[in-house]
Amino acid sequence: YAVMVVSELISAFRRDAGDAVKPYFFTDKDVIAWLNEAEDEACERARLIFDGTNQAICKLPFNAGARFARLHPSILEVVDAKWVTADTGATQALRLTSRMHEETSGAFGRSSSDTGLPVLASHDEGMLALWPIPNVAGHVWLQCYRRPVSQMDKPCDSPEIQEQHHKYLIQYALHRAFEVPDAETFDSTRSEKALKVFERRFGPREMATVARRSRADSPRVNPAFSW
Repeated sequence: YAVMVVSELISAFRRDAGDAVKPYFFTDKDVIAWLNEAEDEACERARLIFDGTNQAICKLPFNAGARFARLHPSILEVVDAKWVTADTGATQALRLTSRMHEETSGAFGRSSSDTGLPVLASHDEGMLALWPIPNVAGHVWLQCYRRPVSQMDKPCDSPEIQEQHHKYLIQYALHRAFEVPDAETFDSTRSEKALKVFERRFGPREMATVARRSRADSPRVNPAFSW
């Protein structure tokens, strides 16, 4: 498989869309926006980018007395976490659950105001919460699945996902192009066909409520990952 850059993805899109002659029906700006949307969709559906090393994303500082911290906006799902005490460097594996599981099962114990070294963490809607509330400063180091950190915008940019997936992003761009309500280009059949090809590769889109419910069914345990 070869890495595809934006200029190549646009050329392939225009070939498949029958839009290779100027003036184009679809602008480069629109096609690039659809390709970025496609990469985000692919990552949300198939969890394609795993990260446990990027400090800007995976290191989450906590002050003593702080229960909540905001996750990096690229994070889709936290799969493993550990607490690291600031002054000693001592570590503690955190048992992962979700806000819904916490609320329905009492996973955070009798009182959400308890303090000590954290042993549990819940995550939902971009926030991470600890129990007990840390009584010392430290940070949580995460392993997670995420979206791309930056958007493609230059002809030489390439998708962050692995190269074997690149050509399938074109199918989502075709889906978006042919659903534009324009008399000359609208084609619901071609739009649906392209989406089906994309979904065969990356799966269907999961509703947010279903995703939260599935995370809430039981605490997350993922022994396959090691630090």
